[in-house]
Amino acid sequence: MRAGIVFAAIAAAAVIIIAAVNIFGNSGSSGEGFTVYDESSHLHHFSEYTGKPVIINIWATWCPPCRKELPAFEKMYKEYGSQVQFMMIDSESKSKFDSVKKFIKDGGYTFPVFYDWDDSAYGTYGTGYIPITIAMDRYGNVVYNQTGGLSEKQLRSIIKSIL
Repeated sequence: MRAGIVFAAIAAAAVIIIAAVNIFGNSGSSGEGFTVYDESSHLHHFSEYTGKPVIINIWATWCPPCRKELPAFEKMYKEYGSQVQFMMIDSESKSKFDSVKKFIKDGGYTFPVFYDWDDSAYGTYGTGYIPITIAMDRYGNVVYNQTGGLSEKQLRSIIKSIL
């Protein structure tokens, strides 16, 4: 009888832990590999950016929450770009490349933009919604993984947590 109660308690704890991971993301897990393109169509693998904290943001020009948070990413890039690798990953198709470049130029954005033409990054971190922000420490451990727009204050806090 007592063994049954202990087993039930362990099983319940396991269910709670699994549910928490599903709700709050894989914080603490290692970053996944993916490839993206730069504006010259050169392929970049995520592993090129290990050894430095990384902020990944998957976004699109048609997405209102994405557009709203981009100025905060630009400001944080200007403040922390020498300490943190920013990977601003556009999730639109290659056919939208010229309009995305124009959007970036017109917005005055200087952060590094990558293009997910093969859906590699979105396939790795996608949840069905954008924007998606992932923060990793210098060892490649995911410390933040969230869908939805961020304020400047939230983004600054996330960056400070990986420095």
